[in-house]
Amino acid sequence: MWSKVIAASIIGAAGLAYSTRWWPVWITQRLAGLWRYSWAYSLSPSGAPHWLLILLILLAVPTIILGAIVMWTLGFPRKNVASDAPRRNSYTSDSFEGLRWRWQYADGEITDLGSFCPACDFQIYPKSLGDNSGRISFKCDHCNRDLGTHQGNYPYLENKITRLIQRKLRAKDEDLDLLTHVFNRKRFAWDLVSLSAQADQTQPLSLITMDIDRFKAVNDRYGQADADRILEQIAMVFRTLLDKRGECYRPDGDEFAVLLPNHSLAEAEILASRICTAVSARFKGKTGLTVSAGVASLPETTLESQQMIQDADAALYKAKHDGGNRAYACSKL
Repeated sequence: MWSKVIAASIIGAAGLAYSTRWWPVWITQRLAGLWRYSWAYSLSPSGAPHWLLILLILLAVPTIILGAIVMWTLGFPRKNVASDAPRRNSYTSDSFEGLRWRWQYADGEITDLGSFCPACDFQIYPKSLGDNSGRISFKCDHCNRDLGTHQGNYPYLENKITRLIQRKLRAKDEDLDLLTHVFNRKRFAWDLVSLSAQADQTQPLSLITMDIDRFKAVNDRYGQADADRILEQIAMVFRTLLDKRGECYRPDGDEFAVLLPNHSLAEAEILASRICTAVSARFKGKTGLTVSAGVASLPETTLESQQMIQDADAALYKAKHDGGNRAYACSKL
């Protein structure tokens, strides 16, 4: 009789294992054969009635299912486990530095990186300015669109774009603004709390809040697509001037913020003025865009992080009221 009980258990185990399809084909074929053999043996003439064997099978199956659930929870091998690979492989194009870029992956590395015109999607190649400035320019031969200049040679730019792609792959989507490639409001709030707790007289924390002057008029005139490209280009100017001195954030719309650890109010005001000048020069003769900025600092102007935001915003509004394209420190209001 006990041999029939064992056979009944094998029926349940083999049937469950076969149905889950965790195994290679050759194993599942043998499981199916084992299930059929055990079933035939359990129904062969014996001292145990068939109803008892069927009851044992029914009791064995829930026990095996419970064991399978435990093994699954503890890391039992599973087939078709979801991973980041499909998401990574589907991310093969994006806009950086005012250009459209496409690439592929080989052995986990970014390869075949190419630049394209964001307007007509025609592949473009850099040209040296030939003035010993170490800069290259991009111009689309298809739509004759001037796509600006960049510092360094093309391999340098490719390395920079590769780092931006890798950063975006590593960054959590909820922390990154996917349009401008700077951090968003959620990350700003988190970093503000973290950095404010570390700020003191010897390690101040400064904040720059910025707003694009008359951006609504630009949006209405050029459309949403061009307005998005402008936001991306302005964020690029911010990242270039920051150069690892702090982090840039886009809390909302055309509003940006910069957190500068270990920077005094005066140092932050100088950087804010440089940002205003750089943006004005970047868009001179085109859209004529400018930005205004307000600056505050912990613990120099206040001891509370939320008050620092209010002080910087007050300075920002004063700068906009006075005509824009300027940076004010809250201490000078």
